Order: sequence, then C-alpha cells, then structure tokens
Amino acid sequence: MTVDGATAGPFTADDLNRAEARLKETAEDRAEKDRIVGTAAAELRQFIERIERLEAEKKELADDVKEVMAEAKGRGYDTKVMRRLIALRKRDRDDIAEEEAVLDLYKDALGMS
Repeated sequence: MTVDGATAGPFTADDLNRAEARLKETAEDRAEKDRIVGTAAAELRQFIERIERLEAEKKELADDVKEVMAEAKGRGYDTKVMRRLIALRKRDRDDIAEEEAVLDLYKDALGMS
C-alpha cells in the first residue's frame, strides 16, 4: 500500500478502530472533549497556583525564622545550638538515646572520652 508515494506498513485492527472512531466523532463529542480538557486545565492551574501561594508563605515563614534567630543572636544566644535543639525536639527520645549511645561508643573507641 502506498500513501503519497511512500510505502506504508500493514495496518492493525487497532489502527483501523482508532481511525473509525475519529470518523464517527461528532461535534458534541468534540465539545465534550474540549470541556473535559478545559476542566482538567483549570484544575491543574488551581493546583499550581495553590503551590505557588504555599511556596510564598514558606518563604515568608523562613524570613520570620531568620529574624528571630538574628534577634536571639543579638541577645547572645548561640543560634547553632538553638537549631540543634529544635532538631532534637522534633525527634523521638529513643532515637536520640540510641544515637548518643553509639556516639559515646565511637568516642570511647577513639579515646575521646
């Protein structure tokens, strides 16, 4: 079989079914498809905009944390230690105890105790 002078391979039943479905597509079908695509695009836009707003809020919060840390540093607190304390408070006590036990074991092995 040739199409515009080029040789085309054999068509499968799926190829024929898809072609037939396109031929049977009505204006109503196209309108419904456009409506669905439009709805999906609007929903996607809403997700993206929500994420962008949350990212902006996250930046504002990070700036606020930075200001609080600067204030604490100005009053003489060690912000590096404060950050470590904040991280420790987020963790489970058993995990902290296990890590400290391993750290002590390693320190003993290296003669750092």
